[in-house]
Parts: sequence; C-alpha cells; structure tokens
Amino acid sequence: MPSITKTLFLALSATLLHNPVFATNAAAVELNLKQAVALGELIPDQCELTWNRTASKGEKLSINRVVTCAHATSREVRRFVQVQYEGKVLFTTLQELLSEPLDRSAIPEVELSNISTELAAVLAETKRKQEQEEAQAAKERALAQSRRVAELRKSVVPGGVGIVEFRPYDVSEHTDGTGVRVSIANLSNKTIRYITFSYIGLNAVDDPVRDLKGPPVRRLRGIGPIEPRSIGSYEQDYAWMTDVVERSRLVRIEIEYMDRTKKVLTKFDNLRLKDDDLDLLNIER
Repeated sequence: MPSITKTLFLALSATLLHNPVFATNAAAVELNLKQAVALGELIPDQCELTWNRTASKGEKLSINRVVTCAHATSREVRRFVQVQYEGKVLFTTLQELLSEPLDRSAIPEVELSNISTELAAVLAETKRKQEQEEAQAAKERALAQSRRVAELRKSVVPGGVGIVEFRPYDVSEHTDGTGVRVSIANLSNKTIRYITFSYIGLNAVDDPVRDLKGPPVRRLRGIGPIEPRSIGSYEQDYAWMTDVVERSRLVRIEIEYMDRTKKVLTKFDNLRLKDDDLDLLNIER
C-alpha cells in the first residue's frame, strides 16, 4: 500500500469513509425507498457493518458506490453499498436493496484496499486547505496588530505613559478599608523619577466617596526609576477607611523625569493598555 501504512490507513478509513467530504461528488443512483433499509458504519479492519441506523420507507437514499473488502477471519470478499443519508455517509448491503429498482451497472465499485490513493489525495487537499487557512489567519493577525500599533502610537504613546492597571481592592475581610493598585508603562524615551496619581473613589451609584480621611481626592506618589519601555507598579492600603468603594477614577497624573522635566496628564480615556498591547509596544513585564 504506497505512501500510507496499514495502521494509518485503517484509522483514516474508519474516519474518512463516513465523512461527506470523502463521498463521490455526485450520487450514481437516487432512490425513493419502497421499504425500510438497514444502514450502518463500515469497520474497515473487520469488513463488517455496525447496523445502527434505519432509513424508512418513502425516504430518499443516495447511492455513491460499492466498496469491496475481505472479512477479517474468513477472508470472504464482501460488498457494501456506500450511501448518503441525512447528510451522513453510511453503508448497507445489496441484499437490503433487493426490492429497489437498482441498476447495478450504474454504480461504480472499488476495493477498500485500493482507496489509499484517494485517501492520500484527501489528506493532501485537507493539509493544503489547513495551511492556506493558517496562512490567511496569520496574515489577518499581522494586519490587525499593525493597525493596533498605529492606533497606539497615535493615541497612547504621545501621553508618555500607558495605564496597565488601576483599580481598588478590599484590604481586609476583618476591617473597613479599601486600597488602590496602579501599574503604568513608561512609553517615553526618558526615565521617570517620580509619578504622582490623584484619584477619587466611587460608590455603587457613582458618587465620590468621602470618609474620615477627608476630601474625596486622594494622592499616591510612586518613586522610580521607571525605565523606558518598562512598568512601574504601586499600591496604597487603606486609601479609604470604608468598603463602599466600587471603582476608582484617575483625576491627574504628574510625572517628573530624571532630567527634572515634568508632565501633567488629565485625560486618560485613550491611555488604557491591554496585555497584548504590551507585547506590541515591546514593554518589559
């Protein structure tokens, strides 16, 4: 059996013989059944049918071909009729179709042992389509990444920093207190010396949270250095002495670089970075 081992052939036969893609392009014979016909799946290495389906009287049955094979033990040559029924490729016997007006000469016959070339062709075509689909998917991913990089360079990079994470967290189950956690990526070409975040906490109805610590605006000062294309992360426990904070909102970011120059940001809608964005911008995690 050229280009395919017996074990692989049997495994592929069991799968492909019952795959509609593997059936012949056009049915040799179309039948409107005059009586019920038993159907089943062909077990290639045993040359037997499972007999687990039935096509009822009056239903349509498409006959593709006759497949011959030798029984596993007796070596008796058997013929099974390959049919399409309810979108599936199944098999029956000529005996089951005796009551049907069947023109035997119109039905092609093939030996199961000679289908290896057909199997190889199917495999080659399947592999070609898979490689084609993978290449197209890779091309689309590359295009999407290119567009995202252009978008980031236009909307995020000019700000000098990208917001990787900014959210409140419950400090303890045993006390009333909410902290805040923030991570930013340095997108500039300069090292950050200090970075100060001004923010407010919001409750479930988006009202600013006030507590015993005073006004709603809180501050968190982060100490660098934060090198270019790297991330700085900071936490502040008990930013609020309450558990009612549902989310937090940045109000202002003040950046001081190692060269003593400063920058202030008050708009943050376009500064959010996703995990994939960090890789696209070559940010060290």
